Amino acid sequence: MRKIDWINIPDLDFCIYDVTFHSATRWANRTVNHKSTPRARHGILYLFSGCAEFVGDDEKVILASVGDVIYIPKGERYLFTYKEETRFALIDFSAISPSGEEIALFDGIEPMIGGSSTPEIVSIFEKVEKICCEEGGTTLFRRKELLYRLLSYFTRSGGFIVPDGRYGKIAAGVQLLHKTYLENVPITELSAESNISVSLFRQLFREYYGTSPIQYRNELRINRATELLAEGDYTVAEVAEMSGFVNESYFCRLYKRTTGKTPSKK
Repeated sequence: MRKIDWINIPDLDFCIYDVTFHSATRWANRTVNHKSTPRARHGILYLFSGCAEFVGDDEKVILASVGDVIYIPKGERYLFTYKEETRFALIDFSAISPSGEEIALFDGIEPMIGGSSTPEIVSIFEKVEKICCEEGGTTLFRRKELLYRLLSYFTRSGGFIVPDGRYGKIAAGVQLLHKTYLENVPITELSAESNISVSLFRQLFREYYGTSPIQYRNELRINRATELLAEGDYTVAEVAEMSGFVNESYFCRLYKRTTGKTPSKK
């Protein structure tokens, strides 16, 4: 099974299949034993509330708490204990490359984003939870759509930025940007979070993402606006406000410049 090289994500392609959703609330001190029976598929776990603990074969302990997104690879052996009453949503799936080779996102159990409360993440997993509560579930294509959206978010968000090396220097600032992109957090605060100068933060950010932090933040806002418009429940003015824009006219101009379309309900 080949691990994905996230540094070269723009050049990668893979297919996901056998996608299922599961959500529930579990009581404290319940343990799930995957030591003897390895995991049959990859999993992406999100905690709405509570706290849980993974203990792998190597005895490495990973704690998961509210807002964390945890990746669990196929074939992993581990103990999983709910430390307190915990509400969660889980996506199970398999993945293959165009050549038919099995794909893994990481070598082992890894936090994909820690303590995230970004609207995209919460929205996707709320939909996962809702689908689990619906009679008859939903179509496979809908389940795939939500998982692809989740992976797309991570690959464009800096969720997979390497913690070491040259670009790892901006990781903390990138995470802060994604947690606060609906707010006008100054670049000075982002660079301070990474403990580097503003000029170096801007330089590394542009090298890695191909755009400035402000332009990138606007792209995140436009992506959120597009999803809200597609839901069809909000006016353009409401979408603008919910996407972090205080001026509706500016939002409309930026939306058209970015997408080539005027904002409207889909």
